Amino acid sequence: MQNLLRAGDAVRRERRLLAPMGRDRFPLVDTSDVGAAAAVVLGNPAAHAGKAYTLTGSVAHSYDEVAAAFATVAGHAVAYEPVAPEDLEARLLAAGIPKWRAFDLAHIASAYSAAENAVSPDLPMLLGRKPRLLSEFFEDHRNAFSS
Repeated sequence: MQNLLRAGDAVRRERRLLAPMGRDRFPLVDTSDVGAAAAVVLGNPAAHAGKAYTLTGSVAHSYDEVAAAFATVAGHAVAYEPVAPEDLEARLLAAGIPKWRAFDLAHIASAYSAAENAVSPDLPMLLGRKPRLLSEFFEDHRNAFSS
């Protein structure tokens, strides 16, 4: 979820979320939940020895839904504008972003398979509660997105 913070300026100024995520759905997770899960594992390492966990949010969101969540805290409509990775990479390079970083940002969605975008039960099992919701994350960061 914290990766969404970098979209704050565009959400405020342009009222849009430009991203190369296509129409896929992503189980966005708050890093505070990841940290809490790490603390659980580190608190009792023997119980988790040899185990691997997939840490995801409890809901896989489309970027249209992410834009709608942005709009709730921004106080105005926010449209998701899917952009081809190559087009985004060119825009980022033109803005002076280093080539390695422009490529990374523009092609991020290709790093995930459908299986990796599936919601996992591991995080709530480790935490003993549901992971934070996207709406909670946006509410916590309202000032980053509102005009």
